[in-house]
Amino acid sequence: MVDVGRLGQAAFEVGYVDDDCVRRREPLSVCWTLRFERLSPVRTIKSYRGQMSVTRDYWVATTAGQLSCESHLERHHAMMMDFDPQVTDLAGQPFRLFWPGRRGPRGHVPDFIARLNDGGGLVVDVRPDDRIEPDGTKDVGRFFRTAPRVQSARRDVRARREEEDP
Repeated sequence: MVDVGRLGQAAFEVGYVDDDCVRRREPLSVCWTLRFERLSPVRTIKSYRGQMSVTRDYWVATTAGQLSCESHLERHHAMMMDFDPQVTDLAGQPFRLFWPGRRGPRGHVPDFIARLNDGGGLVVDVRPDDRIEPDGTKDVGRFFRTAPRVQSARRDVRARREEEDP
């Protein structure tokens, strides 16, 4: 496993969909002035017969728009952010963070990004602890390795991992 913490910021890229609905991939340091919460999601959430989770849209009062959630847990956290007076904007699947891995590029799409009333941002991943792989090869690595990169790119962006049902 590549020690992502030792990689420089230049090793990371962000994939996103711009205002013209064109997919872009740029160095992390170049695109953090973007308001990702105002852009289209980088991936769509799909439902299918027999899936284990429930895919639902949630009406976000803060933005007067719909937000797709892949589980009840995601919806609960979206609701908590929607009722938080510090949150002024909220979006799902905002970008994909890429970094080099031992067998090629690795990537992760956070569940949400929230803009806060102080101008800062909050990147949120939602997954219960019992659904995170214990050996750290996939989920734990993505959650905890994404956070420092997001924080180092711009000081007003904070990352946290949501792990419990509210």
